[in-house]
Amino acid sequence: MADGGRPITAADLGALFYDRCMVNADEPRTDAPGDDALLDTTGSSIVRSDESIDGPPRYGRRLADAWRPANDAYFGGGGAFPEIHVVQFPAAIGWDARCDEDAARKSRGRGVCSSQGTSQAVPPSPATLDMDFDQLQTIAARMMLRLGPDPNDPTHAPQAANMAAARDVAPRRSTDEWDSFVDFCARVSADARAARGPSATISAADVVSHLLDSHPNASRVTRVSNPDPATVANAYLVCDGGAGKPVVVTDGGKDWPGVGWSPRELGRRFGKSFVRCNDRAPARREDARDERTGGAQRSVALSMLEYSRYSSERPGVDNVGSLRVADAPFYANGLQHGVFNPKERNGRGVRSGFIDGDESDSSSTREAFPPPAFTRHCDQVVDIVAETHGAILPNAPPGARDEMATSLSAGLSKVFVGPCGTVTRLHQDCANAHAWLGQASGRKLFVCYPPSDAEHLDVLEGEKETRQSRIDPVAPKDCQPRGYLRNATPTVFVLEPGEVVLVPCGWWHYAAALDSSVTVMRNFFTAMPESNHTSLVHTIIAKARESSLCC
Repeated sequence: MADGGRPITAADLGALFYDRCMVNADEPRTDAPGDDALLDTTGSSIVRSDESIDGPPRYGRRLADAWRPANDAYFGGGGAFPEIHVVQFPAAIGWDARCDEDAARKSRGRGVCSSQGTSQAVPPSPATLDMDFDQLQTIAARMMLRLGPDPNDPTHAPQAANMAAARDVAPRRSTDEWDSFVDFCARVSADARAARGPSATISAADVVSHLLDSHPNASRVTRVSNPDPATVANAYLVCDGGAGKPVVVTDGGKDWPGVGWSPRELGRRFGKSFVRCNDRAPARREDARDERTGGAQRSVALSMLEYSRYSSERPGVDNVGSLRVADAPFYANGLQHGVFNPKERNGRGVRSGFIDGDESDSSSTREAFPPPAFTRHCDQVVDIVAETHGAILPNAPPGARDEMATSLSAGLSKVFVGPCGTVTRLHQDCANAHAWLGQASGRKLFVCYPPSDAEHLDVLEGEKETRQSRIDPVAPKDCQPRGYLRNATPTVFVLEPGEVVLVPCGWWHYAAALDSSVTVMRNFFTAMPESNHTSLVHTIIAKARESSLCC
C-alpha cells in the first residue's frame, strides 16, 4: 500500500525493490553494445563492428546456463524472454513513463514520481528484477493486506522493513459499504446487549430482527426442508406470475462432504493455488469517479494458504472496535468451482494442491459440493446448451456439443471465500440467470428484492455487465430514500452452514458475511415457457456469431 492508501503502482514497486534489481542504473554498462551493434538472426549473440561480446545464449540453453538478461540492450527492439521467469521491463514496458523524467528530482530530495505520487524516489526502469512475477505479486498483496513479511520466505527479507511499514503505518483504507456494515454491526450489537446483557453476542435472529424493524415492508424468507425436485421450479422459480420467490432449503447441503470447510481448510487443501481477491464487489464503473466512497475496485493475488490466514485472522462481527479501525476486507469472489490448480514452483509441477492433506481426500470443490438434490430437474443448463449447439452447428464434429455444454456449465459455478464483512452490493445476476447459494461455513446475511422493485432501488446507469443499485440495505432507516421505504419489499434472512438459498432470475440481492466464510454458488437456467432459458440460448448464439461459427 502506498501513501494515502492507494494501490501500489509499478513505479512504487521499483522503488521498493530497486536494491534487488539485476542492473544498477547508476553504474556504467560496460557490457552494453553501442548504437552500431547488430543482433544476428539466430539471437545467439550481439556483435559490435569493432569487437564481439557475449549476448543471450541460444534458445534452449538459457535455463540450462541459468542466464538472466543483464541490461536493456539484450531486449533488442522489444519483446522479452518468456522462458526466463523473472520480472522483465523491455523498453520500460509496465513502468511509469514519467519515472525517468522525474528521477532527476531525486538529487533535490523531492523524489516524486508518477501522476499518483509517492514518497519514495523512483529510479529509471531496470532491465529485470531477480524475482518472478508470482513473488512480486505476493509481496505487493501482503503489503496491501497488511500481512507484513513472512519470516519463512527468504524473498521477503530484503524488503522486511518496507512490508512492516505498510502493515503498521499506512493510512486506513475503506469503502462506503464497509463503513456502513460496521455501523450496522454496532447498532445490532447495541440492541443485543440491551436485550440480553453486556456479554451478548450478535445472533442471526438479532440481525434479521433489526432489519425487519428498519423497513416497514420487510419480511422473512420462506424456509423448507427436503423439497420435491420435480416441483421446485413451479413452486419457487416461476410462481407469483412468473417472478418466483426466494426459498431457503435448510437441508440443501446434506450431501456435501465439504460442509464445515472454512477458509483455513481451503488453505490447507489448496494452499498453493493463487487466488485473486477484490475490495469491492461487484465492480462498478461509477466507483472510479469518486475516491471519497472508496474509489475503483482494488485487486491483489496471493496463495490460498496466505489468503486463508488473512480471512481467518480478521476481526469478527462482535468485535466492533477492531472492525472500525480495520481496512475494508478483500474478497475472493470469483473462484472457479472445482478448479484449484496449484502453481508450478522452480520449474517443477506440483501434482496436488494439498499442503498437509491426504491425497485420498476430495481434492476438488466440485466433489465436495455437488449440486443440491432439489435442483436435479430445474438446472437444465447442459441440455439447453447441447440442444442449441446442435441446432446452430449441425455439422460440428462428434463430441463438440457435449464438450461445449460441459465447459459452459462448469463456468457457471463459483466459490466465494472471505473474512467477516465482505459485502456483495445490491445487484441482479447477469444473463437473467437463476442462482443457488449455499454456506459451507460461516453465516451470511442476504437481503433480496423482486424484479418489480427496480424502480424503487435507484438503479445505476452505465453498468453493462450486470444491473446494480445504489441502495445499501443495512444503512440506517433515516438515510434511506423515501420511495425505497414506502414501496420496496425486501426479504431478509441469514444463511447458516449447510443451508442453500434458491434465488429466481431477476431478483435483486445483497449479501454480507457475518463470519469468516465459504459460500458455494451456481447460476443456472430452466427450460420452461415462463422461465429464463431464452437468455442462455441468445447468449450462445451471440458467442457463436462473435467467433464466426454461425451466420
